[in-house]
Amino acid sequence: ICGNNNQTFTGTANPAKGALCNIKINKPSGTLSLIGNITIGTYEWKYVKGTVDAGSSTVAFFGWGTVNCGTPALNMAFNNFHIVSGDITLTGALNVKNNLTVNQAHGLLTNGYDVNVGGNFIAPGIVVTSPAMITLNGTGSQQLSMNAQLYNLKIDKPSGKVYLNGFNLTLNNKLVLKRGLIVCPGTTMVKFNPNTIIEGGSNQSCVVGPVWRDGYTAFTFPVGDTVAGDSSVYHPISLPAVPSGYIYTARYYAKNPLVDYPTYTAKASTLKGISTCEYWSLIRSWGTSTVAPTLSWNGNSCNINAFTDIRV
Repeated sequence: ICGNNNQTFTGTANPAKGALCNIKINKPSGTLSLIGNITIGTYEWKYVKGTVDAGSSTVAFFGWGTVNCGTPALNMAFNNFHIVSGDITLTGALNVKNNLTVNQAHGLLTNGYDVNVGGNFIAPGIVVTSPAMITLNGTGSQQLSMNAQLYNLKIDKPSGKVYLNGFNLTLNNKLVLKRGLIVCPGTTMVKFNPNTIIEGGSNQSCVVGPVWRDGYTAFTFPVGDTVAGDSSVYHPISLPAVPSGYIYTARYYAKNPLVDYPTYTAKASTLKGISTCEYWSLIRSWGTSTVAPTLSWNGNSCNINAFTDIRV
């Protein structure tokens, strides 16, 4: 597709009537508008230059091939990107303004190229991300539903939250918390495998729900609770390094612990009182190391008159 004027690329998404093969976009001028549901078979999709308006279109892939959205300085973005069958290998960064879907038993192989998603990332299929960075950057709520482990993930949302949907989020290398909360409904959680690190963590970006960690090095669980209010969400809990490994799950609750544990009223005579507005849950499911956690406080913390009075 190489015209100098405005062009449209319209699809009807009917694989029974045939699917397109190789697509190359190399427009010296003008805008290419993607319209409707475009189906691609065994293929190479390659962007070289030109303005592409993805509109509300969906590009669906039925087969094996490669996708290249261009260079960081000159690239195109899809609206909806759907791997229906086969596997896609990236040969350049992938930019998706709305939803990215990978059907079960099929795959997205990032080949080291970064992926940016503005909508839902639904992937019951195979997603191989090492060593790429997956960035969720939409302005509204985004669903993250992946039956795969991510190497790197960045949350950089101008507004809205990320909600886990049906699957845990498991990370193998790095989580970057810049803007936007990760919310864990039901029994879902964020899991960190050994040597996974965290960059960031604040009222603007943390995990609302349980965080599971396998390791032995010092680690800060980036937990919080939206009940505390937007300016007091973040309440991390930290563990020191230990000689042998452990698995701990931590969660923060912005409420009176007696709501969940009404019988927990006894306290040592040396303690003045128990917090009536917050508590942390820290559960060891593997390992024998004894740890002394470091807690935090924020604007919603209560029953604190002096730091010297605080006990864990």
